[in-house]
Amino acid sequence: MGQPHKHVAVIKAWADGETIEVQIGEDWQKVINPLFRIDAIYRVKPKNLVVHRLVSFNTTTELTQTIYSSDPNIEYTFDPDGKLLDAKVLK
Repeated sequence: MGQPHKHVAVIKAWADGETIEVQIGEDWQKVINPLFRIDAIYRVKPKNLVVHRLVSFNTTTELTQTIYSSDPNIEYTFDPDGKLLDAKVLK
């Protein structure tokens, strides 16, 4: 049996409908029909990260506190690089 293709995991993800990106310099660009060239670097586009937290405000000190809680009141959405994309009040 031969050696698996260098990009076998990314090819399988693409076949399953995932978005594929190719690295060009320091940047990543979406590829519609990837060629999966051996000399290129491909990845599955990372998903945004959604975080739920409880935010409280102390009226005496005028400080806010953000903690993990089983009863969150805010939802943050970050891109794969950690940039805040959205914040939504849950209740």
